[in-house]
Amino acid sequence: MTQAMAAAALAGAATSIAWKGARRFLQHAGVYTAELATSDRLTDALKKHVKAKLDGAQADAQEALACGMAQAAEHTFAASMALAGIAAAKEVTGL
Repeated sequence: MTQAMAAAALAGAATSIAWKGARRFLQHAGVYTAELATSDRLTDALKKHVKAKLDGAQADAQEALACGMAQAAEHTFAASMALAGIAAAKEVTGL
């Protein structure tokens, strides 16, 4: 796998995790609708928040991996991306 392919896979995973975080937040808040879930506003906010958090999340995960803590790396990365999704959902809904 090339570095570009790995970066694309990481970005795809990050976006998927962030989307799930946003969806769960919206459902919990009682404001989830199909229209909101497919809106350009939410998509744009997700892109913005994932981009803002991706480098830091990757660095944190790499630190955990360097310490031999693979599971912690995975969970740290996932938590950071879920928080990016929640931030995007809050931005779009004003909650």
